[in-house]
Amino acid sequence: MKRLFLFLIFIFFSLNSFATHNRAGEITYKQIGPLTYEVTITTYTKADAPADRCQLTIYWGDNTNMTLKRTNGLAGGEDCPHMGVMVDNNIKKNIYIGTHTYPANGTYVLYMLDPNRNEGVLNITNSVNEPFYIQSIIKIGTGLGNNSSPVLLNPPTDFGCVNTPYIHNVSAYDVDGDSLSYKMVNCRGDEGGEIETTYSPEFNLDKVIVDKNGTIYWDSPIFAGIYNVAIEISEHRKDPISGNWLTIGRILRDIQIDVTACTNKPPVITTQQSFCVIGGNQLEFLVTASDEDGDKITLATVGGPFETDPAATFPTLIKKTSPVTGNFTWTPDCNLARRTPYLVTLNAKDFPHDQHGNPIPGLSTQEIVEIKVLAPGVENLQAEEDPNFANFVLLWDISPCNTAIGYNIYRKEHSGEINIPECQGGVPDNSGYNLIATLNDINLSTFTDNNNDEAFKTGVLYCYVVTTVLFDGSESIPSDYACTTLKKRLPVLTNVDIETTSHSVGEINIIWSKPTEIDATQFPGPYAYKLLRADNIHSNNFSEIQQFNSINDTVYFDNNIDTYANGYNYKVNFYNNSGGNMTLIGNGYPASSPYLKVKSGNKKLLLSIDQEVPWRIDSIIYYKEIYQSNVFERIAKTNGEPFIVENLENGTEYCFKADIYSTYSVNGYIKPLLNRSQIGCGTPNINNLQCPPVLSDQRDCSIESYKLLWTNPNLTCDEDIVGYNIYYSTTEQGIFEFLTNTEGEYNTHFDVTGNNIAPGCFYITGVDVLGNETSKSNTKCYVPCLEFILPNIFTPNDDGINDLYHPKREKNGLIKIDLDILSFDFEIYNRWGKIMYKTDNIEINWDGKNQSNGSACAEGVYYYVCTIIKNDSDDKKSSYTLNGYIHLNR
Repeated sequence: MKRLFLFLIFIFFSLNSFATHNRAGEITYKQIGPLTYEVTITTYTKADAPADRCQLTIYWGDNTNMTLKRTNGLAGGEDCPHMGVMVDNNIKKNIYIGTHTYPANGTYVLYMLDPNRNEGVLNITNSVNEPFYIQSIIKIGTGLGNNSSPVLLNPPTDFGCVNTPYIHNVSAYDVDGDSLSYKMVNCRGDEGGEIETTYSPEFNLDKVIVDKNGTIYWDSPIFAGIYNVAIEISEHRKDPISGNWLTIGRILRDIQIDVTACTNKPPVITTQQSFCVIGGNQLEFLVTASDEDGDKITLATVGGPFETDPAATFPTLIKKTSPVTGNFTWTPDCNLARRTPYLVTLNAKDFPHDQHGNPIPGLSTQEIVEIKVLAPGVENLQAEEDPNFANFVLLWDISPCNTAIGYNIYRKEHSGEINIPECQGGVPDNSGYNLIATLNDINLSTFTDNNNDEAFKTGVLYCYVVTTVLFDGSESIPSDYACTTLKKRLPVLTNVDIETTSHSVGEINIIWSKPTEIDATQFPGPYAYKLLRADNIHSNNFSEIQQFNSINDTVYFDNNIDTYANGYNYKVNFYNNSGGNMTLIGNGYPASSPYLKVKSGNKKLLLSIDQEVPWRIDSIIYYKEIYQSNVFERIAKTNGEPFIVENLENGTEYCFKADIYSTYSVNGYIKPLLNRSQIGCGTPNINNLQCPPVLSDQRDCSIESYKLLWTNPNLTCDEDIVGYNIYYSTTEQGIFEFLTNTEGEYNTHFDVTGNNIAPGCFYITGVDVLGNETSKSNTKCYVPCLEFILPNIFTPNDDGINDLYHPKREKNGLIKIDLDILSFDFEIYNRWGKIMYKTDNIEINWDGKNQSNGSACAEGVYYYVCTIIKNDSDDKKSSYTLNGYIHLNR
């Protein structure tokens, strides 16, 4: 019966074609409970039309509907409580508000269908008889918290001029701070079907585009008249677990543009287009509007900053003599800090006159100003050593931001200096600071860094910064840094220096600096050392090689070892040797010998130093042996980076060595430290790497996105990959050709659709710094998403044309899905609500017959309900419900 009621409502509206009034509008929503939403329908209508809607019907997308009464404007009678508000010449704004509780989590398409549009819309054929349809999509149960749609602050009725670029911004403000994207789509009409003439080239409407801020550009109208276009605004939120951005809602706005034959020039707005402000600070800037013709100007603003508390201020200047200047002022507090910028739409409109002094149509200009609000940094950060545990304790003031949810702790060795890019929260990737902890309690003001129970390095300066984490995962600017170091209670290695390179009689000189801040009350002495060695640079499997019974014994020559094949790791442990009882005071931090690695490429060799040391590497000097002479000449100095030796002969062996200069970042140690590598040799050759990346892909049909993802071979093989080559073919069996290269070993993704690559197949290879290339990865193929639209006309008359009802694959379909469908359910009902056909086949293939008895269905209108459930990822699903009508004609 519910479906029958919907059908009868539709038929009633179809018979009342006198309602020639709808210009523009949208549906917005606000979540007020787990499954409950307050929904607002906003329409703009032709004020002098005979039709006036005191109430409208909202269809909730769960097979229920509700009649909403108009809530704005002057009071009317009992049947029409409010009359709407006049906002411009012959334009009335109407607001209808209702509340609905959904039965369960899912995706719901809520819509409003109202006959009819106003007459004379040039790009909509017979617009006076075309229903006005707007919709929004609500996604419930995303796991990302509550969500309300953006509100659109700039009215959707606007004016343009022939042969003049049209510019209009919707001025979307999302109170949740979600990321918004914009897309021009077709207007919708009868039964929600798309109006394919929306962007007709006949009217130059194929030149309509929208930018990332929701600014619509039309270059340019060629005929005076009325036009309608539509824009889809999607909300995106980052999943903190997967790191993926998910689409969590959409709204469709229908916009009307009234184009006239203007003869004057538009005003010009002058101001800076982007600003950054830290919460609590005042932002102030001037906006100037001028008119070349000297016409009077109205300068006004809308945007998110005027919707906040505290709100921005800007004087609305009405019909002032050109030029006019207004002062924008805003002091956002830190609760308004967020990832996405706030947008301010500046609108300047002129009021020209003809040569006789009569008013003529004016022009308006819009400019967008982006304002990024950053949370202030944590204040009064302090760092100090905890002497009882050799850890570091941090203290700071609790953040005053109510929207903050915790803190990020970052640490850096040797120096606290940090360069903060303008208008960026968090800590830059190239700052040298690493994230060591996230605290999910905003009321915490202390943190103890125990280095995950690993020992800190004596002699090293440890520096910290703290950021506040906000509700949307963004971060405040960093705090001032605070640095500290361990007291010198243990021996500190300063040299692991290779004296002799040999397979059997190699020699390494080990030197350490003795402790100077011993707790003599607890450990009165005398003292002893034990020197331990591990037979690999990265090994912690240490064995004792020598004991020293004097605190002043700080040098040892480790000889008769193989220094050619590999390096060694050393550490010095410290003991109290009172009365012959060896009591461990502490384990010294290890340091390895520098091992010179030589990697071959085509006519070149890569020299690099492999070592694990507590000190800071300042420079490396590389030497090359003069051919078989045991005499080495200096060839390069670097700041610690590897070095490529070029112009060599393939098949010829070359030998090298290196001097490594280093320092500790605190006083009390010899500077600089010098440690020498062994002699390392290599032979240039063409070298094919054998450890390829593993390729996967990621598809999101909701935003038409296809990305390639792959693994980093450096994490599993010793390949030194520094970039990746992407190869492409139109088919999997075709010839693959080089497409592009991505730089950086961790740059393991590529946006295929974002780079406008046609559907086809791909494989990836890794490339090292010498140009060596891995074998190819597995292959992945990009197939466009299925574009799915359900027709509203069906002619099963056995003429071989349109005899079976099935989905159409058309651009801008109602829903885009890939092939990973979990379930598909399609039902067709007659006007009395009796089911005629049901299938789980995505092709549908209805032949126009009653499925229960095989008889041909009568001509007329039938109602369908289509439910699709599909996989979005490994553990997430999307549900789509489509409702509509099918006209069966024979």
